[in-house]
Amino acid sequence: MKGIAVLILITIPILTSAFYTRQSPDRRTKTHESITEIGTLQALSSYIWKNKLKQIGSEISAVEVFYEKDATSKIEMRKSINTIVQAIADTQVENQDTAYVHCHADQILLAHQHVISCRNKLSQLKNDVVELRKQLGECLYTVQSFYSNTNWVEMYGAVPYEDFGIKGKRLMAVALPEEDTCKDVKNTDLNCKQNIIVKDKLTSGYHHGRGNTKPTRPPGAITGKCSHGGPYDESRKMVAKCGINKETFKEHLSPHHYLHYQAYLSAVAATKDFLIMEDTGILSLLGSKTFDEIFHIKTRKDLSLAFVIDYSSSMGEEIVAVKERTIQHVTATIGSDNEPADYVLSLFNDPVTMNEAFVFRDGYEMIKKIDSIKVAGGGDCPEFAADGILKAIKLSRSGSTLYVFTDADAKDADKQQEAANAARAKTIPITTVTTGTCSRRRRSMHNMHVKRRDTTSFFQRLAQATGGTIYHTSKEEINVVLDAIIEKTFPVAEVIVDSFEWSLTSNDNTMFVVDSTVTVLKVAVCCPGEDSGVELFYPNGTKETFATRLSRKLVTKRKEVIISLQRPPPGIYTLQMNLPNKLSVNITAQSPVKIETEILEYTETGALPILKGSPIAGKNYTFYVNIYNLGENGTCNDLILTDILGNALFNIPIIQTTTLMAVRCAAIFTTPNQFFQLKLNGTDKNGFEFSRKNSLVFKPTNVKLRIVPPDSENISFTLSNSFINVGAVIGKEVLVYYEVENTGTINETYEVAISDDYSATVSPIRRQHVILAGDISNGSFTLKPTSVSNILKYAITVYLGSTSEITQRISKTVLVTDIERPVCTVIVLNGTCNNSSLNTALCHKYHWFVNAEIKFKGTELENFTSSVGSATELVYDDISGLRHGPVNISIKGSCCTPSVVIAAVDTDGYIAQCKIEFSGGQIVTPMEFSDINDSPMDTDKSDGSHTEIVIAIVVSVIIVVVLSILGVIVCKKFKRASYNVNYSVNQTIKGGIDKNQPTSSVEYHPVKLTEDKAEHRTTSNESSDESSDDSVDYFDVDYVLERTVDSEHTFTDEQAVDETEPAQDAFIPFGDAQPEGNQGPEMETATGSASDIDEDANPQEDTPVEQEEQPQEPDTSTVPVRRSGRDRKPPAWISSGLYDIALLELPLLVIILPRNI
Repeated sequence: MKGIAVLILITIPILTSAFYTRQSPDRRTKTHESITEIGTLQALSSYIWKNKLKQIGSEISAVEVFYEKDATSKIEMRKSINTIVQAIADTQVENQDTAYVHCHADQILLAHQHVISCRNKLSQLKNDVVELRKQLGECLYTVQSFYSNTNWVEMYGAVPYEDFGIKGKRLMAVALPEEDTCKDVKNTDLNCKQNIIVKDKLTSGYHHGRGNTKPTRPPGAITGKCSHGGPYDESRKMVAKCGINKETFKEHLSPHHYLHYQAYLSAVAATKDFLIMEDTGILSLLGSKTFDEIFHIKTRKDLSLAFVIDYSSSMGEEIVAVKERTIQHVTATIGSDNEPADYVLSLFNDPVTMNEAFVFRDGYEMIKKIDSIKVAGGGDCPEFAADGILKAIKLSRSGSTLYVFTDADAKDADKQQEAANAARAKTIPITTVTTGTCSRRRRSMHNMHVKRRDTTSFFQRLAQATGGTIYHTSKEEINVVLDAIIEKTFPVAEVIVDSFEWSLTSNDNTMFVVDSTVTVLKVAVCCPGEDSGVELFYPNGTKETFATRLSRKLVTKRKEVIISLQRPPPGIYTLQMNLPNKLSVNITAQSPVKIETEILEYTETGALPILKGSPIAGKNYTFYVNIYNLGENGTCNDLILTDILGNALFNIPIIQTTTLMAVRCAAIFTTPNQFFQLKLNGTDKNGFEFSRKNSLVFKPTNVKLRIVPPDSENISFTLSNSFINVGAVIGKEVLVYYEVENTGTINETYEVAISDDYSATVSPIRRQHVILAGDISNGSFTLKPTSVSNILKYAITVYLGSTSEITQRISKTVLVTDIERPVCTVIVLNGTCNNSSLNTALCHKYHWFVNAEIKFKGTELENFTSSVGSATELVYDDISGLRHGPVNISIKGSCCTPSVVIAAVDTDGYIAQCKIEFSGGQIVTPMEFSDINDSPMDTDKSDGSHTEIVIAIVVSVIIVVVLSILGVIVCKKFKRASYNVNYSVNQTIKGGIDKNQPTSSVEYHPVKLTEDKAEHRTTSNESSDESSDDSVDYFDVDYVLERTVDSEHTFTDEQAVDETEPAQDAFIPFGDAQPEGNQGPEMETATGSASDIDEDANPQEDTPVEQEEQPQEPDTSTVPVRRSGRDRKPPAWISSGLYDIALLELPLLVIILPRNI
């Protein structure tokens, strides 16, 4: 079993798009995790040495020196780095089909702009440390991938590219889309050295199936685009074969494996620069205070735990809660590094003479004092709170936090400024917990209720002035609030040794282990009462009698018995039950050896992202248990699954590995169909057995929930920009799409609900789904943010039926701004690339056309690009100085490039993409022209007769003569206007179109049908080179488009004929699928730009100049085109766009004449 687990763990991370994200099967292979750890620690060490240690000692050891006496803070720093690593894994999975995120397919300029936009998002997330860490992971993934996926290292070695991802910096030249970058090799897996042929230009490999398609080269070609390479990149088999990635140290995985270490060093240096580089690092962008918060660059100081308590007659419950919390904190931390330096207690009441304050070095003395408080007085509600606060400030250490508990307001509110000044002088924030107001507080005085004034103003102003907080809660919930707020300042940092239910049927004795790193042991037994009947025995058999100050036994109000031992000797301890009881036992400790558990999902990329939501019952997951401070000699032995009562379910074999910051114990197992916890057993650095239990309760379910980006209406293209990526706009509705899968064996009814923290959800907020076993259902919710907050957090929850049982929940965060970042939408899609067109012999005869629009507001567009360069013709509106859209883009090409990505980038680096796929993911295959069989049918060559050949020659001559005569007639009868759309697009000039070219996005012009003539417009290329073998003839055949129920562009199979007038000639655009024509009283044929084809889809587009010049007299108006009722289908060779009679089954002589000749 253990061998099987090892095999699975080693073979998971192989389908990568850059460096491995987490563990690598080869110790020599560096990963995003190791790069991030090393680069970040180097940055933190330099920062701490310069700013915290004032350049004293060694810069290399600055981190260790800084955290030397605070193991808890050091662990929090390491956890912050691990959170960034987790975000890197998420980025690789969630953006696996976005080439620029990985620096694939020569999309290096887009990658550069993507990192710029990442920096912009970081500045918007400045006040949310958790989201900052996630965004950092997204940025660093692309920064690090640059070195494994491009040829930078081949050109410059193990140095970072300091301009990459920096706004205002212009990158060095990048290979053009049509430029060959690698030479072909014979072996696709070996001997790929020196295969890059471009000089002094950046390039990167194509990775088939990762949102990009490698261009096909004709047979015999010896150069082509570089591939990413590796066994899971099919493009490595295309010219130029092999690849250039450096993501691993294995030759069969990475063609340039010999440069892996240099790529690693470059990525480490780039990570460090991204964090602390002068002027451009995030330290400069966010400031030192936020930087400290991100990486937990702070250590425990000698601080006071200070309580200021209103002890008037209504405060009994609050005082009990404070006592309970103090007992828990003291018993957990006394004698450890996390214990407060002293305890301050200030009591206030009315009259002011009842106020008094105390300071205690011993936590148990603090507990005794709180226990002795007798509530009294306070009949007229307002108390002398300011006086009590001033007394506590005087006794507290600088930097401490003051906690005020009251249900009234201050009678001496005139001292608010004095209290604020005193607190600021000692850097003491004042945090207040209120459980009522004077107007609500009920105090009996001669059987009458006294009405009081509101409490908020005084304490709110004091909190704002000192950097504190005010919490409004109820008496019932005060314990929860206390736990949360005190933990922020004085983290208990307990580890769970074990927890279990000790029932009547259990043994009288139960044992647990204590390792050599434990400084404080705490055993909590609930809830037998004062005489618990529970005794504790040391490893040598001695019973604890609590005769010294190093051991204490306390009983809380809820009859919980707490045993606390300082500096317990390591070994096996025994708990003995003398009286029959049903008890809950929770054993915790203060120890630097702590664990962190991650559940990772398997993905085809091998990225192993963190599981979102609850695990699915019966599914395999990878579990990482990271052990901090275990030491070189420590080991992890086995992983135990327990139920929620602490009973062992089964043991799991584990594999121990080591990262820079922790010992990692990894295992793969199938989740049971019941709640469970994880318990890890091992040995510490001194050889003593240790045990740690995770506090999380895992709740497997039979429901899978996904939050998905919006799908396009047309399956032929996809959109990469959902609002999750570009943010939400204040005052505008955005859709959140979700998908619910019933993974169980029975049909279920679920309710899906959405909630958010700023009431941005638009009704309905709940939807019901009846889902069959194994089936999937989806839906959406609407958010309309109105708050000026930069961050909107929402959660989607799945409930079982109409109950309150939660089966799944996923939380998300989205940026809210008043800027509409660019979004690309395809308006017209014309053409397909079927199997017969996907070869180099015929692909140039099949054409397609796309019209798209870019919507944006409050920003400026910087440039447009297409993924295939000059292989297509790209035309777009002038964008100079334009701060709102829409902007129209037209692009046309042939099936030699059956997929294309159009990108628009704004000045902050935000990218909008339209990904258009005409071939269903199939690629063009190389084929010689001679391989194409143009004969209409097979002939029998055995009879030796040449009669058919002679006849064919004679007929061909006749056809040529007739066509020549007809050509002369047609040329005389019809005037053809030339319009050159072969614009030279400058990708870095905002105007987009060079020099004197028109700025309209029109690429094809509609032919207006008149009573006496039809104007056939062609491009200049067509009119000047009609005799070329590669040209395509256009025939006057009238067909119109109709929109089906699902809004797809489709043909009618009826001929378009005017019932009152003979149908006029029409111009047929490229491809099979033609755009929808206007179906009003003056319908045009289905050709033209977005504005010409569908005015409703683009109402703001200006009329093209050529249209404005048309005469407006009645005799030149367009003729309505109606569909006839005749069942006549066009020949397949006409609708396909390939005009080749060889496709017909029989030899036919076909001449198509204009109907008005």
